[in-house]
Amino acid sequence: MSHAGGDVPDGHASGATTESVGASKESQYDIVKATQYGVLERCRQLIDDGYDVNRRDNIDVTLLHWAAINNRMPLASYYIGLGAEVDARGGDLASTPLHWAVRQGHLSMVVLLIRHRADPTIRDVEGFACIHVAAQCGYTNIVAYLRAVTGGAGATAPDDSGMPALMWSAYKTTGMDPTRLLLTFGASTCLQDQTYGNTALHWAVTARNVSAVQTLLRAGADTSVRNKQGATAHDIAQRHQVQWMGREWLTSLEQPGQSRRNVCKRFTSNAKVQYWAEMSLPLLVFYAVGQIFALEMDVLVKLGCLVGVYIVCHFYGQALFNKDFMETLPMAIYLATKIWFYITWVVWLQPYVGASTTLAFLACSSLLWWAFVRCWRGDPGHMTSSLTDKCKTIVSLSETEGFNMAQFCSTCLIRRPVRSKHCSVCNRCVAKFDHHCPWVNNCVGAGNHKYFVYYLLFLAGMCVFFLYGCSVFYQRACAVAISEQGFWNAVSTMATCETWVFWNALNALVHAVWVSALFCCQMYQVAWLAMTTNERINAARYKHFASAEAAGRRRSPFDRGPLQNAVDFFGCRCWGVCKPSPPDWRAVYRLEEASPPATGLVAAAAQV
Repeated sequence: MSHAGGDVPDGHASGATTESVGASKESQYDIVKATQYGVLERCRQLIDDGYDVNRRDNIDVTLLHWAAINNRMPLASYYIGLGAEVDARGGDLASTPLHWAVRQGHLSMVVLLIRHRADPTIRDVEGFACIHVAAQCGYTNIVAYLRAVTGGAGATAPDDSGMPALMWSAYKTTGMDPTRLLLTFGASTCLQDQTYGNTALHWAVTARNVSAVQTLLRAGADTSVRNKQGATAHDIAQRHQVQWMGREWLTSLEQPGQSRRNVCKRFTSNAKVQYWAEMSLPLLVFYAVGQIFALEMDVLVKLGCLVGVYIVCHFYGQALFNKDFMETLPMAIYLATKIWFYITWVVWLQPYVGASTTLAFLACSSLLWWAFVRCWRGDPGHMTSSLTDKCKTIVSLSETEGFNMAQFCSTCLIRRPVRSKHCSVCNRCVAKFDHHCPWVNNCVGAGNHKYFVYYLLFLAGMCVFFLYGCSVFYQRACAVAISEQGFWNAVSTMATCETWVFWNALNALVHAVWVSALFCCQMYQVAWLAMTTNERINAARYKHFASAEAAGRRRSPFDRGPLQNAVDFFGCRCWGVCKPSPPDWRAVYRLEEASPPATGLVAAAAQV
């Protein structure tokens, strides 16, 4: 298969001749070499002496071609100002200067040529427009710019063999950025090329491009499409070594009719039915495990029952649920545990603990639900914009700041603010990203981070209240006394006196320990380190943390002192003593915008 390869001369030495030539050819040789090396004064001198700016050299290309391929911006502007033909076609591929600039990845030259009305839709001999070349080479920034400035059919049209940019990206580019960007712009995954009838998914599998396969499958690519040989993408994968892909993704390539699970999944095709089935499974499993522990049977029999529960749950999940079930499972476990805590409190504990303790338990639980809902349903800091605004952002970045891909999200098509990150689970960018929390099935970011800390605090408090209620219950209902019986004898008595309460207490103890530890870790990061979880883990990847360390800073560049950090985080305001002034993390793109001075008595305390 042909592709935009090395037919275009590369760099300085290409096209230069060493033969003895006449005076005219010598001047041509001089100006070509001067253009390749960017010697503006020499080029100006030769043109003033009468050299035609549109004259072709011995390989039928113009001076603008040479300026474009070597990214000689001043020379390109000079030649265009003298009337150089912007869309001149030349060389073995009959390509334009814009083609040459794209193939070398020179975004600034691409911007200059398009500003001077270069046509990116012109096809070379192989039938490639500029966006096809950029997709083949994996230049995400150029693909984004060409798509933004042209739009419509001009950017999404296939080449002469019927392959659009998405197919070339899936076939030639190992990184996922160009593929994700084109999909976000609305590239179709169903188109088939004219030669082989392949879709983008076929090409990704043929090239063993794992990242492209995963990206296309997540975008909903149809796995049942057959090419002209009657093969699906799954058939192509089976013909090759499939270890490179992994069992999960190979299974995802199966056609709906081939999957054994779909017979069962027809009964849960309704999204609401499947969701509530997934949420109810941990509720039933929690009850089943508690009842197995309460059985008066041999330990080995109980162990066999637990194994049986696991086997049933495994095949139940495999048959009815999709792979997204693992994303909702932690939250389902959390809700199931809390529901059984409530039932256990009402049925077993409440008669022994009294009304005041029950009211305190319910008050803490109410605050927990408030914080949970704000984390679960609240906006963590998602950044949204219209397609028009996204295109404007891409053009602005390309024309003014050189389009640093580290500051651009190829999926959301937005400029990334400082401290933001694209969440692979939610598939959205989140301002001041901390982490994706499976226990609330949402990201934790600028919009809900403080509610997540409240959630941890109140969850730990609820578990402590529950453990207190269990201790009162065992003291009064089972006459358990650790001081008299000893610790292990007391534990044995609790487990045999009322196994269900003991099972719930054990869960409450585990939750209380890890939630309290996570709460302390979060407060340490928020107040003392002035970091998010993501920043603490990936600090070495962020230049601003490396710069702060080199400058002798003890903490992150966002640190304003522990007190002011806490005040900004929680939004505390108290009679002029506490004055929160956190920046809007959705709109902070430079480090200097992120650190306003601390105020009030908090500033004085921070200095001390």
